[in-house]
Amino acid sequence: YSNVRRMIEDGYTVDEMPSEAVRAEEFINYFHYDLNLPKGKDKFGITLKMSNCPWNDKHKLVFVGLRTQDIDMSDRPDSNLVFLIDVSGSMDESNKLPLLVKSFKQLTENLTAKDSISIVTYADGVETVLSGAKGSEKEKIFDALDSLMAGGSTNGEGGIQKAYEVAKNHFIKGGINRVILATDGDLNVGISEPDELQRFIEEKRKTDIYLSVLGFGEGNLQDDNLERLANYGNGNYSYIDSLLEAKKVLVEEMGSTL
Repeated sequence: YSNVRRMIEDGYTVDEMPSEAVRAEEFINYFHYDLNLPKGKDKFGITLKMSNCPWNDKHKLVFVGLRTQDIDMSDRPDSNLVFLIDVSGSMDESNKLPLLVKSFKQLTENLTAKDSISIVTYADGVETVLSGAKGSEKEKIFDALDSLMAGGSTNGEGGIQKAYEVAKNHFIKGGINRVILATDGDLNVGISEPDELQRFIEEKRKTDIYLSVLGFGEGNLQDDNLERLANYGNGNYSYIDSLLEAKKVLVEEMGSTL
């Protein structure tokens, strides 16, 4: 939804938009609804509604909503998060690396001393910028994020392998162990083929280290591939088109994102 919104705001007309960018399930699930909460020992609440179909009076539309109990973030498990950040040359645009840095700062603001934060970057090479900082060391994390500069090609293979290695080094048993990949989507060096990446990420998922993906900008964005990687990494994919969207995904919906 946020990607289509960005295209509309950039002046695209409907017939100029790629049809594959419009995924009905994402439009429906983007918004909040007044869904029934689970009762008693039920795992989820169910909301059912039916109405006439506006474009075919012989049909009905049925709405099915499922909702779990709200997550109590004050009681969430300790988090071991690795920010895997694309700093290749294509990220040198205002709606890419600068927005990415601000987005991760918003997430960091909501972390505590019980959380572990690492930062791995990739371009021509791979660098571990920060390893195992406490979530309460906000100035240290902010300084590391502010030091990032874009330039070079995209060594996606090396970056992903290093990120999982760092996540393993700081693994929290019973906690949230997750790599958060932030990129404009162009993985053009190494295991860039979706099938190879899928197999690699599926293997890592078996170690209880999961993958979420954040997409930024346009031009290189391989939106379907990024969503696919997140699905196989037992995570979710979000497109960040603004600081407000970053707040929605990384702050307001932090529980579901992690």
